[in-house]
Amino acid sequence: MSRPEDDEADDGGQTSFNPVLGFLSVSTYDKPIDVELGQGFNPVLGFLSVSTVSDDTLRIWLALANQQPDPVYESDEVRQQLVDSFVTLRGANGYAEDTEVPVTFRKLPGVERIARAHAKLEFSPVITERHAEQAMDMVGKSMQDYQKTEDGKFDADIAETGSSKSQKKRADLIEDTIKDLQSASDDDMAKVDKVIAELDGNVDADRVEDHIQKLMHRKGEAIEPRTGYVRYLGEW
Repeated sequence: MSRPEDDEADDGGQTSFNPVLGFLSVSTYDKPIDVELGQGFNPVLGFLSVSTVSDDTLRIWLALANQQPDPVYESDEVRQQLVDSFVTLRGANGYAEDTEVPVTFRKLPGVERIARAHAKLEFSPVITERHAEQAMDMVGKSMQDYQKTEDGKFDADIAETGSSKSQKKRADLIEDTIKDLQSASDDDMAKVDKVIAELDGNVDADRVEDHIQKLMHRKGEAIEPRTGYVRYLGEW
């Protein structure tokens, strides 16, 4: 292996990936760069930490990582561990007939892509147990942020359709009640207070009113023909 000063004339001091050492290296002595890379190098993981490197170094790092061949699983056991963790996540809400499904199997290839990306960022030719754990951890955190129902359960429907299973059931119940009252009336409209009364015990009044407002002002599926009344215009 050549000494840094031997390479200086060849590349003008460019930062490059060293395939032997397995991390970004600099071919000339440059104290500011040396300090930055030294601070960013993680002796346990063997790669630069994103939080401690400059934008320019990070761009080089990502570009080099992107050029690496796709890593393969270190062993069949590593992939099985990832699949087992995924299946455990799917069962987080139990397996009752009406329970929310936390995650669909369509997300599994995405989890594998995350594990592969972790490995590539470390210039690793294989996906290890740690990469699989990191991928599942990222998926779990993202679900905590945007895939929880009002009662704290995970629901894949939120990511797939924008509404949880319980929200869709509640919306259907409110709309069916409006349609029933509207059909029974002589003037083809339902009194909002009566809709709330019919749903008492099943849906909170505030949620009924919120959904009616959504039907009228966001979805265009209802109008207010008279103060305190609603007429459903959507699909019957």
